[in-house]
Amino acid sequence: MHEPGVIARVSPSVALALLVVACTTPAAPAEEPAPAANAFVSSRVSSSLGQLARAATTRGFTEEGPDRRGFLVERGPDVIEVQLRSGSCYLLVSAGSEAIRELDVTLHAGDGAEIVRDDATGRLAALHHCPPQSGTFYVAVQATAGNGLFALRVLRGPNGLDVRTEDIIRAADPERPTR
Repeated sequence: MHEPGVIARVSPSVALALLVVACTTPAAPAEEPAPAANAFVSSRVSSSLGQLARAATTRGFTEEGPDRRGFLVERGPDVIEVQLRSGSCYLLVSAGSEAIRELDVTLHAGDGAEIVRDDATGRLAALHHCPPQSGTFYVAVQATAGNGLFALRVLRGPNGLDVRTEDIIRAADPERPTR
């Protein structure tokens, strides 16, 4: 019997046998991690988002950071943190998959107050904001009708541009009916 905390001595041949057994015993299979939302990429959503971004870049905007992607369940928003700087204006454009019939995007201040909401209907959304102060903002993306994939892109441009978000969406979706 050994005292607690005292390591027992084993012969070199027993130690070698334990090492061989440990090295040849198959390891338990590792569980695969669940795929990240960015792994759920839809070519249709990416194409629509690209069309929205092209319409914005022709108006002086440039892409700011990577796209944000995810899956929305009807009425369940995904909230994305973004950093916006004063002295610039931003376009936030978003596209949903075919299964999303109505996509809504809302920008919130750091204290939770709603700043601006997109007014488009359908699976494409765009909103424009020129923050008076730099800081952390939150973008809520929500499928108010349907479930499916979405992607969001932030574009930055100079102050003073007259931007109508409906024009951005119409440029990306020429078949869209006029209100």
